[in-house]
Amino acid sequence: MRRLLTSLCFVLCLQLSLLHSLSYSSFALPSCRTDQSLALLHFKNSFSIRKPDPSSLAFELCDFYETISHPKTSAWKNGTNCCSWDGVTCNPLGQRLDLNGNDFQGSYISANVSQLEIHLGDNKNLTGYLSRSNCSNSIRHLILIDANFTGELPYCIGHMKSLYSLDLSSNQFKGELPSSFLNLTHLTYMQLSDNNFSGHLPNEMARLPLLRDLVLSHSQLNGTIPSRHFTLPSLEFLDISSNQLTVQIAEISSYPLVSFDVSYNNLLSPITRSKFFLENITLLRYLDLSHNQLNGTIPSWCFLLPSLENLYISSNQFTGQIGEISSYSLKYLDVSDNKLSSSIPRTLFSLKNLTYLNLSHNFLTGGIQWHNFSWKNMKFLDLRNNSLQGELTSSICYATSLEFLSLSHNYFTSTIPHCISNSLEVLNLSHNKFTGTIPHYTGSFSLALSMLDLQMNRFSGSIPQSFEKGNNLKTLNLNGNLLEGSFPRSLVNCTKLKVLDLGRNNIEDTFPHWFQVLHELQVLVFRENKLYGSIPSFNDETNHAFLKLRVLDLLNNNFSGLLPTAFFKSFEAMRNADEREPGLHYMGYESMYQDSIEVTMKGLDVHLERILTVFTTIDVSMNMFEGKIPKVIEELCKLKVLNFSHNRLIGAIPSSMGKFEELGILGLVIKQACRKNSFKIGKS
Repeated sequence: MRRLLTSLCFVLCLQLSLLHSLSYSSFALPSCRTDQSLALLHFKNSFSIRKPDPSSLAFELCDFYETISHPKTSAWKNGTNCCSWDGVTCNPLGQRLDLNGNDFQGSYISANVSQLEIHLGDNKNLTGYLSRSNCSNSIRHLILIDANFTGELPYCIGHMKSLYSLDLSSNQFKGELPSSFLNLTHLTYMQLSDNNFSGHLPNEMARLPLLRDLVLSHSQLNGTIPSRHFTLPSLEFLDISSNQLTVQIAEISSYPLVSFDVSYNNLLSPITRSKFFLENITLLRYLDLSHNQLNGTIPSWCFLLPSLENLYISSNQFTGQIGEISSYSLKYLDVSDNKLSSSIPRTLFSLKNLTYLNLSHNFLTGGIQWHNFSWKNMKFLDLRNNSLQGELTSSICYATSLEFLSLSHNYFTSTIPHCISNSLEVLNLSHNKFTGTIPHYTGSFSLALSMLDLQMNRFSGSIPQSFEKGNNLKTLNLNGNLLEGSFPRSLVNCTKLKVLDLGRNNIEDTFPHWFQVLHELQVLVFRENKLYGSIPSFNDETNHAFLKLRVLDLLNNNFSGLLPTAFFKSFEAMRNADEREPGLHYMGYESMYQDSIEVTMKGLDVHLERILTVFTTIDVSMNMFEGKIPKVIEELCKLKVLNFSHNRLIGAIPSSMGKFEELGILGLVIKQACRKNSFKIGKS
């Protein structure tokens, strides 16, 4: 294997060397001026470059490692034609300096280079600031993406009057944007996103007649939005999202505008409109007003734009109804998380290009005209958390491309059609009034299915028996139905299963010892069923059954016998809950679906809409377990809730349990005539 890698490395290096020779022998290179060569060498010497690790495999196998992955400046030498240098391209107008991804280390650019283009992106160890010497009038393109420049943008940046494109994104620049931008009359592209600027958008920036692309997202800007920014005659792409901009957006009259993103700001009222308004933005394809504080009714013009393909107005304070829609080019429509009421307009169902539709978290009422839906391109449909009602008809069978369907928290009735798309990844019909049996194909109809949530309905019959091998199921939640029978053995095929919630049903069976093959299982809920018998005692030496289990809920069943030591000993995640990543993290499918469970705390049932990845609990209360508390419980130091109450346990409570730093609720002694724990505090 080592000899093979060495041969491959030699061939690759030889090919690169030949290509390098051929490229320069076939074309005559222009000559480089001496002053420019010296300036470039001065520029090179301004930085240091991290060397490759001599112990790395690539370095060891290929002695001329630098030929394959070398800094472009390594071969720059005095007395040679700089037009032949790697990273330098010469043409009659000047030179292009492309040094992206060289892993430079050093401070600000101090050399007086006057190249036509300068590209220094993706040098994360390059620090410092822009100085006056960098403000050359001859530079046409300045690209400093994803470095670590800081300080304020110098006023002299306005002296770079030949500049066509400026990209300073993903740095640490701060301060206000200079008013000298108004001098950059040839500028067509400006990208200043992901910096730490302050202050407002300068009016001078709106006097750039050739500017086509303006991106200022994630830049800490605040204040009002000058009306002139929406009248730039050449503007096509405007992104000022994720700032702290406030007050009303003035009228847009930039005719060529194609994309407008002002999401994640503090806008308070909707955009105004004149009789010429619609004529001025007929080319608009992307509009994002989401995550602001816009109120009133949704402006009717939002649904009238002839070229509009993406419309996002979620997470505002809009009220009233969704207007009639004549933007027949719409592919993505998101009006979720507002205060919209009334029924869904019929024109929405006939949008033939619609791929993504999110109307969730509103107050919409009425039924759904499933038979009028244009299903051909539909991949994502989210109607959860409304007051919609009616039946889910067999028209859903035409949604053959559907990948996400959520109708939860509504008032839908009827049975589930036996033909739902086999391309589904998420199916959430929870918290409705569905009845009948769960179709037996549900366990096998889609190997792509990741989340199946049917909790809190009125399904009866048994759990589907046919979970096929190779399925992708990660969440199966059937809590709160009328299911009977036993556990299907085919559940062992769900090897990726993380959440299994079968609580609040009428399942009558013993504890499924064969669940020990489900090594990804993190949440196991069997509460309030008719389960009986003892929990099997797994082999203490080879038991790796429930290493990732963090939630075990067996409340209110008929389990009996001893609490087996080996069973609890396998709960590795309750010893070492992963808290390395900062912030709160929840279980689920990105932001579109989050797992939920019900737990009992201090005698009260609490519904957790989301499950923290560090939440841990054991609840075996209201059963008939006997004997002593296993001493291994002392090792589960990351437990948040531990409930052994209402059993027949005896003996001493392990004294170290009182030292659990994480334990918030400890349920042990609850007086009851038939099921009274009898404990003494002290050594067992």
